Amino acid sequence: VLDGIEPGSTPTLNYWKQYAMTCIGLSRMGQKETWMPRALSAMQQAIEIEETSELHQNAASIALSINAEDQAAVHFYRSAELSFEAGDMNAAATRLEAALGLLPGDRHSLVLQARVFIETGRQGEARVILEELLVSDPDDAEVSALLQQVPAPGAP
Repeated sequence: VLDGIEPGSTPTLNYWKQYAMTCIGLSRMGQKETWMPRALSAMQQAIEIEETSELHQNAASIALSINAEDQAAVHFYRSAELSFEAGDMNAAATRLEAALGLLPGDRHSLVLQARVFIETGRQGEARVILEELLVSDPDDAEVSALLQQVPAPGAP
């Protein structure tokens, strides 16, 4: 992996991204089972250097290609979280759909989805999610606090 790196130096973000893309290219010529896990590992190294929504999205796609659905769900969730923090609600919603498609009922993803709905004015949908979460854990303080931010049905 570290071919071309000067002794004593550290691989850069671009190195890991290029290595991941090289692995993906090599996997298309055969031995996907060898090269795609290496691509995922390289993408995770890149994420350790600079965590971005795009890198998590790429890692999720790579993980899906090798049927690592749990890893893909984690990367989709983190990509959604970073998109939410950046104010990109459309990207957050899309990535949450992918995460929830892989891990339906995941509490963290559902809470973030409710936050996205609150931010985008979809109060009713947020309320439904939060109320369902409270049924499964009535003592969840985070969910209770979020639910208080959502107007009751019919409220002005």
